[in-house]
Amino acid sequence: MHPVFLELIQVKWRLYGRLGAWLLLILNFLFNVSWTTVAISVSVNRESVDRYVLPQDWWRVLLVVVALLLTVQEVIKEVQDVIRSNRKLRLWQRWAERRLHDDLRCLHPMWPQEKVFLLDQIKQIRLMRGSYSQDLWNVFDWLVYSLLVASFSVHMADVLQPCSSLRTCSLRLFSVSIIFLWLRLMKHVRAFRVYDNSEANAVMQQASVILQVEDSMSVLRRFYDNQFISRHCAPLANTPDDGTATSPRYHDEMTHITTQIKETLDQFLDLQRDVSGSCLNQNKNQDLQNEDQNQRIQNPELQNPNQDQDLELQNQNQDLPNQSLNQDLQNLNQDLRCIRTELQQLRSLVQLLVHNRTNSRSGLEPELDLKTETSQNENKS
Repeated sequence: MHPVFLELIQVKWRLYGRLGAWLLLILNFLFNVSWTTVAISVSVNRESVDRYVLPQDWWRVLLVVVALLLTVQEVIKEVQDVIRSNRKLRLWQRWAERRLHDDLRCLHPMWPQEKVFLLDQIKQIRLMRGSYSQDLWNVFDWLVYSLLVASFSVHMADVLQPCSSLRTCSLRLFSVSIIFLWLRLMKHVRAFRVYDNSEANAVMQQASVILQVEDSMSVLRRFYDNQFISRHCAPLANTPDDGTATSPRYHDEMTHITTQIKETLDQFLDLQRDVSGSCLNQNKNQDLQNEDQNQRIQNPELQNPNQDQDLELQNQNQDLPNQSLNQDLQNLNQDLRCIRTELQQLRSLVQLLVHNRTNSRSGLEPELDLKTETSQNENKS
């Protein structure tokens, strides 16, 4: 995830996301406790034929009323989420279709396949469903609500017309409903469950909770400054820390590869300086020789009878350093090629290390052992 969006999620989470998540968790916990208490009270055997004896059972009636009110509140919230999801989908479909129709008006007759492609895209957009139905937790919520409604309906039938079979059926339905009801609570604790390599998953759950709070608990945002991000986070001064824990094994591998890169670059720079110095000395010697020859040509009296022999000996003496210099240059070029090969190998190792580290952060096991790969590359070099 991009660090800007990651920091935005953290800022919103500290502002109102964490409090909203706790409120949702507490409300759903009370919702579960109320229905669990109702189910336990239904299972108690009574000497009286009536299921509720007033005024002794006033607290049971109160629990039933509280449970029903919480259920109605949850159902209304789910219905609002459905309506909101469908409205967002319709707005996006209209926008996407307008863009595609604009592209259709700009088509060239020479490319009829583009028209076929755009028409197919329009059909796919019209067949898209809202994001609400794609979340299995929402389907699970409706399953729980259906079980609670069925259990309470059978229980009310048993209250109006007491019957042992109805009581047994209501108890069984309540037993199944309570199990699914407490499993549903896991939906609201996902943002707080951080273990091993689940940091990325926890961040995404925090983002989901923030969106849920912004949509369904807009009143909560009124207690905070709506201009906080524009005032204090534009720009946001923060230390350059990615906030992730590095494995010691990966840290050792990164240190080893960094040391190899530094040593290789030092060798490369030393060879480059040697080559530059040799070329500079050669140029100086050539300039001195050219200057000496020019002076002799301009001053014939400086020439001696053995000038030809001296020139021949001088040329032979020049050939020897040139040959040795060429040999040195060849050796340096060979060393440079070896260094380039090592740099390429180190680059591949760094890419492999980053890839394995990314997989480990997303909850996946690394596919290759970096130590084995490093030793193999060292043997090849």
